[in-house]
Amino acid sequence: MNPRDFCSLAHTLVQEARNKPSPVRCRTAISRAYFAAYNVAIEILSNMNIYILGQGGDKHVIVREYLNNSGDQSIKAAKKELNDLHENRKASDYLDYKLKNFDPENPTTALSCVKVASSIIKRLDACSLDQKIVKALKEHHRLRTTGSN
Repeated sequence: MNPRDFCSLAHTLVQEARNKPSPVRCRTAISRAYFAAYNVAIEILSNMNIYILGQGGDKHVIVREYLNNSGDQSIKAAKKELNDLHENRKASDYLDYKLKNFDPENPTTALSCVKVASSIIKRLDACSLDQKIVKALKEHHRLRTTGSN
């Protein structure tokens, strides 16, 4: 399965919600947008033979740690955006998880999240071709897995 398809689905859900208001479509779009970007990050790292071990939320944190250690400002910014999108996803999926000034049932909010996810995915796809970034990520992986500093 191509994780980018989640982003396409999210976009479709937002368009449907704009035509006919639907809280569930907006919430689901935000969730799918996050998982599109997150799973593309996992895919990119896996293609570099970097496999993220861990369970549950730990893996999400570790993926962002790798992005933060890419040596590239655009990918570091994508890490922050992915973190924010993760918070938005939790506010969308859990009714008792609230974020100030964030309405997960608003189509404009959902569309904004989908656009952020699309932007992250574009940068991640580009980074896989940048040997400097690949080298930095592999070095971070080596240090992380061997415990060396």
